[in-house]
This record gives sequence, structure tokens and C-alpha cells, in this order.
Amino acid sequence: MPKGGAGPSFYTCVKDNDAASALNLIQSHFQQQQSPAFPQTFRSHVRTHEDPVAFILDIAASIQLKECTLREQRKVLRGLGEVVGKLYLSEDWTGWMKDQMKERKDEKTKVLEELDGKNSEDQYPKRQKTERAVKRIDDDITPASTALRTTNTKRLLSLLANYTESPLLCLLIPPFGIAFNVSDHRLLGRSLFERLLAIGALAECVMLATDYGFYPYVDHRALLLQLARAEDKKSITVLLAGYTDRLITFCELMEEMCSQELKTIDHMLGSGHFVGTEHRMLLKQYAKAGSDIMAKHRIDPDANYHSVAAASRLMTVTWLLHEVDLLIFSSPNLDLAELEDYTDIFETVATAGSSKRWKTVLSKLFVGHFMRYEKTRLYGAFLSELLQVRDFYGQMTKVTVEPTPEFHSVPAHGKKMDMYLSDVPVEFVNTLEKLEVLNGLISERVVKVGIDCEWAPTALRITADTAPPAILQIALDLNDADETSPVNSAPRRICRILDLIHLPRKDLSRTLERLFTSRTILKLGFDFSHDLSLLRTIFPSLPPLAQIPRFEDLCKYPVNGNNPTKKHKNSLKKMVELILHKRLDKTVRISNWERRPLRASQLRYAANDAIVLLDLYDKYQTEKVSDVKPVNV
Repeated sequence: MPKGGAGPSFYTCVKDNDAASALNLIQSHFQQQQSPAFPQTFRSHVRTHEDPVAFILDIAASIQLKECTLREQRKVLRGLGEVVGKLYLSEDWTGWMKDQMKERKDEKTKVLEELDGKNSEDQYPKRQKTERAVKRIDDDITPASTALRTTNTKRLLSLLANYTESPLLCLLIPPFGIAFNVSDHRLLGRSLFERLLAIGALAECVMLATDYGFYPYVDHRALLLQLARAEDKKSITVLLAGYTDRLITFCELMEEMCSQELKTIDHMLGSGHFVGTEHRMLLKQYAKAGSDIMAKHRIDPDANYHSVAAASRLMTVTWLLHEVDLLIFSSPNLDLAELEDYTDIFETVATAGSSKRWKTVLSKLFVGHFMRYEKTRLYGAFLSELLQVRDFYGQMTKVTVEPTPEFHSVPAHGKKMDMYLSDVPVEFVNTLEKLEVLNGLISERVVKVGIDCEWAPTALRITADTAPPAILQIALDLNDADETSPVNSAPRRICRILDLIHLPRKDLSRTLERLFTSRTILKLGFDFSHDLSLLRTIFPSLPPLAQIPRFEDLCKYPVNGNNPTKKHKNSLKKMVELILHKRLDKTVRISNWERRPLRASQLRYAANDAIVLLDLYDKYQTEKVSDVKPVNV
């Protein structure tokens, strides 16, 4: 309690019935502490009020909607609700009511004591009358309590119906124990929902729609749209609650919005305008919300929701557009052949699955992106030929180019890092003869291996299931050749990439079992649990990760003395930069790994992801930075 005139305290606020000052004290308490609980002093002092719940309602009514953020209102009202909830506990409430009656009871008890002192027969009728009065006080506690609660409940409902009050007062409904339902409060519930939606209180809208059954009677489409824009997958899942009709409504709504945004983008491009960030962001939000829920309920967007499928594929490669910009601007004399991997991805995204319906729009969007700047227009011309939108290219050549953008990259240690490149021999294993040679190496000469696999990316396969692995990369460290062999007659390190699509599964399974169960070969992976789970879907005889002998997951290794955690895992790219001081190229990651033959750039990328594991491990051992054992995360 403040002293020396430092200002009002909860004691003086309660004593003077000053709700506005009490609210200011509560807000000041939250502002002064980073993660505060509701002030305990308020709870102890409010019990001394003649009607603490009414005083709490006075405080709630003092909240100014325009002056407080949603977060501040929620903190105050949830805290007040907690106090009300504890007051209304039967023992607590009865005790408070007895305290309020205590003065009357003490007065009557004192009379009884005086009568006992006189102890005469003529005082007996007076004594009986006084005893009945004391008993009546005890009997009055329950009806008085009920009447008081009813009065306060009616007042809360009145505040909720008042448009000048904060609709977040609905947070007080549960602690007040109000049976808020559609049959008794339909109009009030709809009014509250509209006001909550208008101020963006989406969590409370979901509460009204689900907990109190107002979903059929409110504008749930508007709520779903706002939740999709907020990327609140959890609340969407709660709102749909597994109902088939609600799920269909949501999927159709996301299809409608994605279609609308794609048409808007098409109109903008057709009018000679570049697509702004706002429309791309909206499309991304609708596509992500739609594809996430469809994946959860095992719905294939390519079957009925073509716009969601197209937008989802588009959003997965948005970052790639800027990668190409960076590559073009950083290369003085760029050969278009160097962009073959990117070109293939853009073409695939525009034509994969049901995206063909939006092929022209997607193609224009890709070409239009590279028409923004003078230096990237050459690639725009090349892409327009490939995607067959030459007329659109001719139209965009008349649009004024934008100023050259500034690209900001932050290399480690303030220096530009070189790309990680390996000269290790790489071979694609797609015949049984090559597989037998690999089996021989695994049995006799392999010391340690780096393992990784690749599968079709989301951009090419939007289904409820992740695609099975298409290739498995194995980088092998071999023991030295025997003494009779010439010096350097055989490479110490090689890489083999297994074709998991066309090689017989029975033969592949034997090879992988031999590798994964070997007790002499050190096996290295990076966050390999997911890769192995996918491998086991097609090779169920493989052991689980915990049962693979001599397996090291490098993602669990400490970097700069910091051990990774569940929330803050290491990434392979980050570890390569910090440990090897090289930049790992990840641009080919979303290639079509199921297509044959694989391009040379795909083979090199896949090989590097496995070979770099051996280099990282060797670096750890050489520099003794792995003294701290990797931790399980």
C-alpha cells in the first residue's frame, strides 16, 4: 500500500468505491511487470467491500474501448473474472455473506448475553424472541446470496447489451455462471459476435460460436476469413470441430477467395501493372489456411479445389523468384543455362496437377516478376517463350521498369563466403549391377557414411501424405586400398545416389538393411528421424532410429558451445556456414526428384547434402569441438 501520499491504493479505492482509480492501479501493475499475475492485494481488499462483485462490475464498466488495446482488456477482464470465480465458490461466498451479516448477529448475540446475566423468568420470552432473530439472520444468508448474485448477473447482461461498453466483457460470462445459450440470448449473442469481430477479438468470436452454440446464427464466413488472414490454424480447427458441413464450407470459402485473388492478379497483369505485396500476401494466407486444413483431413486439393492447389504451389516458390533476382544481379555475365533448375521449377508449378486451369495466370505472374527490372528482362523473355505467353511479354516491355533493388546479404564474419563444392566422384545407381558393387563396398571397405534422401516437394505434390523418398544419397568414406594397389589407385571418398523409384524394392531393402544394421560402419545423418520415417513407409524392415548401431545425428551437435533445443534446432545450412565457413546451395531443393533422368545440377546438389556430413564430422573431430556429447532433443 502506498505511503506518504504516494497515491491511491486498493484499500482506499475499495473504501471510497472508486472503480476508475482501481482500474488505473490494475493497469499500472501490468505495465510495470513483464509477465505479471493479477495483483493479489486487490483480491484481499475487495472482500471488504459491501458488494465486491458489483464493485468488480464497476471496474469492468470503466474500461474505455478506444483507450485500451485488446491485450490490455483481456488481461484486466480475465483477472477480474478469476476474482469473481473464487468469490462465487460456495465456501468463499457463504463466508463473505456471513461476514456481512456479522454486525447484525453480534448485536443480537450481545442482547442474549445480557439476558443470560439477568437469569430471571420474566426475561424468558425476550430471550426466545432474540434467539429466533439470530436464527433468522443465519437463515437469511442463502436467499440474500441468491438475490445478490441475480442482481449482479442482470447487470452484467445489461452491460453486454450496451454498445458503448467493451464486448470483451463476455469474458466474465463463465465466472458469473451464466447459462448463456441460443434459446435465451440469441439477439445478444449475435450482437456481441458482430462487435467482437469488428474489433478483431477473434478468440472470443470462436468462444461464442463453439462454446455457446452460436455458429449457425452468426457470420461464420467472415470469422473464417479473418482467422485465415491471421494464419490461426488452431482456432480454425476448433471452429470446424470435425463437422463435415463446416469443413466443406471452409474449403469452398478458401477456394472462392483464392480464385478471386488469382483473378485480381490476372486483371492487374493484363492492365500492365505489377502485382503488389498485398495481393500476394492475401493469396498466401488463403492458400496456406486451405491447404493446411485439407492436409489435416486428407483432402486432395487437386481433386476439387483447383484454385487452392494452384495458389499453394505458387506460394511455395515465391522465395525462389527473389533468389533468381539475386543471382542475376550478382553475376555480370549470366548464362541462362545456369538458371535451368529454376526454369524447370517455374514450368512445373504452372502445369502440375490441377494448376493447369490457372497456367496462364501463373505463367504471367512469373514472367511479370522478371519484367520489373531492366537486368532481369532477358530472363523474362526466355521464360515467356517457354511458358507460351509471348504476347504478355510484348505488352510488359512497354511498362516502365522499376529502380534496381538493393540486395542485402549477411555473410559470416563480415566476409563473402564461397559456395560449398565437392569434387567427390558421384554415380547414380539405377541398375542391379551397380547396386551389387555398392553391396560389396558396404561389406568390405566402408568406414563411415553420410546419409540423406530427397522426395517430391509440396510445390509438385499437394496431398494429405508426404511423398515417399525418390532418391537416397550415401557418401562413403572407404578404408585405404591394400598394400599391393598403386598409390591413389582408388578414391578414399565416393558418393552413390540410389534410385528408389526404379530399382527393385526387395534388392534395395537388403542393401539398406546391411548398411543400417552394420556395427562397424559409422552412420551420419542430419535431423534424420523424418527421413527415416519416410524410408520405413516403403522399407518397413528397416530398424527405428534408436536401434541403428553407431548412428550420429549431427543436428544434435553443439555449435559455438551452444547445445540445440527442441525449439531452436540447428539447420544444415547454418552449421556449414559456422563450421566450414562455406555457403550451402539449397536452390535445387524443390526440384522434381521423381522425374528421370535427373539433371547434373540435381545430382550434385543431392551428393553435396550427404558429402558435407562427412566434412562436418571430420571438422568436429579435428578441432576437438565435439567434446560436449550431442544431446537428445
